[in-house]
Amino acid sequence: LSNYAAKATDEDGNLIGNYKTFADAVTAAQEIEYSTLTLLDDITVTKEQKIKSGKFTLDLNGKTLLNEIGGVLYIRSDADLTIEDSSGGGTIESQHDACDSIYNEGKLTVESGIVKGDGGIGNYGTLIFNGGTVESVTYEAISNGGTAGIYGGNLKSEKRAGIENRDSATFNIYGGEIDGITDRKSTRLNSSHYSRSR
Repeated sequence: LSNYAAKATDEDGNLIGNYKTFADAVTAAQEIEYSTLTLLDDITVTKEQKIKSGKFTLDLNGKTLLNEIGGVLYIRSDADLTIEDSSGGGTIESQHDACDSIYNEGKLTVESGIVKGDGGIGNYGTLIFNGGTVESVTYEAISNGGTAGIYGGNLKSEKRAGIENRDSATFNIYGGEIDGITDRKSTRLNSSHYSRSR
C-alpha cells in the first residue's frame, strides 16, 4: 500500500478503495455513511480540503496531514466528520500564518490526534471535543462562534488563551486541560477537571 496516500473502508471494515490523493479518498468517504478514511502515509496538500457532505471518520493512523500555505480542512454545514488517531502521533497541521488548521461549519467530533497551527480549530457549527490535543501559536487553540462541548483533551496556545468564546456562542466545558479562557458571552464550566492557567 506504499503507493497510496489513504484508503476508505465501510462501517464493517470492508475496503472501498485505495487512493493516491487525499482529495480522492475524501470524495469516496463522503459518499458512504459511517465509512472510515485512513491515512496510509504522511500527506502534504497544497489547498484546503473541503468536506462538503457525508458522515464519516478520518483516522490519522499516526500520520501527518499538512498544508504549508493554508488551512487543512474546511468542514461545510452538511458534513459530519469525526477525527481519531488509532496509532498515536497523528497530526493535522497548517504552517500558514493567521490561519486555523481546521475550520468547521458542520459537525466535528474529535476523539484523538493532534491539531497544530497558528490557529487551531475555528468552530462555527457544532464541535464535540472528547480527546486529543490542539496546539496553536498566535491565536486561540479553539475559537468558538457556534456550539461546543469539551469533554477531555488538551487545549493550549503560545500567545493566547486555549479557548475564545465569541458573542452569542455557547461553550460547555466538562473536562480537559485548558490553557486559559477568553469569554465574550456564555462559557459554562460544568467540571473542575480543567486547568485555568491564565
